[in-house]
Amino acid sequence: MQKLQNGVTIRDFYSPEEVREDIFRRVLDGYASKFPLENDSIRIELADIGYDEKKKDVSLEDYEKAVLTGGRLAVPLRAKVRLTDKKFGHLLDEKELTLANVPYMTDDGTFVVGGNHYITNNQARLKPGVYARTKDNGELESHINVRPGTGPSMRVFMEPENGVFRASIDKSSIKLYPVLKALGIDDDQLKEAWGEEILRKNQEAWDRGAFPKFYDKMLKNRAVADASEDDKRVQILERLAKAELDPEVTGRTLGRAHQNLSLQTIVDASRKLLRVNRGEEDEDDRDHPANRTYHSADDFLAERVKKDAGSLAKTLLYRATYDRSLKHLRPGYFTPQLEGLIIGNQLSQLTAGLNPMELYDQHKRVIQLGEGGVGSMESIPMSSRNLHAGELGMVDPIRSSESRSIGVDQRFTMSAMKGDDNHVYYPLRNRKTGKIEYLNPVQLASKSVAFPKPHSLKSFMTPLQPVTQTPSVISPQPVAPPVVAESQMPKQGSLMRAVDLLFS
Repeated sequence: MQKLQNGVTIRDFYSPEEVREDIFRRVLDGYASKFPLENDSIRIELADIGYDEKKKDVSLEDYEKAVLTGGRLAVPLRAKVRLTDKKFGHLLDEKELTLANVPYMTDDGTFVVGGNHYITNNQARLKPGVYARTKDNGELESHINVRPGTGPSMRVFMEPENGVFRASIDKSSIKLYPVLKALGIDDDQLKEAWGEEILRKNQEAWDRGAFPKFYDKMLKNRAVADASEDDKRVQILERLAKAELDPEVTGRTLGRAHQNLSLQTIVDASRKLLRVNRGEEDEDDRDHPANRTYHSADDFLAERVKKDAGSLAKTLLYRATYDRSLKHLRPGYFTPQLEGLIIGNQLSQLTAGLNPMELYDQHKRVIQLGEGGVGSMESIPMSSRNLHAGELGMVDPIRSSESRSIGVDQRFTMSAMKGDDNHVYYPLRNRKTGKIEYLNPVQLASKSVAFPKPHSLKSFMTPLQPVTQTPSVISPQPVAPPVVAESQMPKQGSLMRAVDLLFS
């Protein structure tokens, strides 16, 4: 690992030992912060949570046994669990047991479950923000992508034939002007954003049913059918305020940083869309790597704990409330929550684990599909399949899948590094200082990146070796093998370290 001046720690995408320790640390922290679980009557809390350090050292014998017997490689995370009555404060039940068997990443970067080897791929995700773009059918829209779990995403678009703005939520198209008026936006503010002519066209297209429909789509199962218009307004504004955006992204795309989805965000999104339609601004490059975050196995496992994948914690609280005991909490209760990343998940795949080149290749793999990313192949626009100039030096421009996932199933370059802020860093030479610096696409978005001048490439070029040619044989001159310093030699038992060294 390497710590940069901005405080970010970076590591290679193939770094099993570091990833393994990150998994152990983040899973433990995740469960420690998940508890206590409580409601009005009971409280479930943890004490003395931790690993048995001896069991974290998995031997070759353990590995062989897991593969031959169809077992798993995992380290038990143990804790003391207490159930207390909140009303009277007395202890109802207590257990000391294994909370979860945390998957162990081998030195080859694989997980062993059911005697089989699995590799978890990296994933690229679109950042929360607002993006004005041209759809595959030629229409313009502003995609308001909120942080998952904080609120509903929506799309704002304008009907080109009449200039009427609409909001698309959950596949429903709703006229935007009546909604903004009902939520408190006045005509003067819209006139400044849209202009007098567009405002007039939206006024003439008034729809009485737009606001109730918007309310139903925003609140969904929490909508109250007989709520007054004032109550609906309050509920919608509260719902919008909880929807999170990335202020860095909205600052670049809208010219104003928005941390949450507010009415002003929607107005700014419609204004941007109108200016793009008039040719006054360029559409946003949603596929630029500065608008994406990149995640790997340690992120996925920590996320599954935080979001309670499978609702195991929620179910435990419900059953303990009914039974007034912890009888449903059995050893390894949370194990399926973690193994759900490995078994039957699009982010992981079965591998023979024999070819070190295949393992190395898969650890550099980055996809956009899967849990937390794009839901289906049909949702990927053609623009996302193109090679992007911002990926130069970060993503291999040639290596991709020869299938429907071409362009969204790629490989990182050997010099690309993963930061703990979920950005990709790669080395560039600072022309002013002459030093190599690791930068991410966000830092490079406002900078000029170029190849060195032709004469400066001479130091990187190796002259061809002379050959002795005969009628039937071409023999190159013997070349001395590369010298490897003792400190650079791979550790025993880590075959992939040797492969990584060959490519460094």
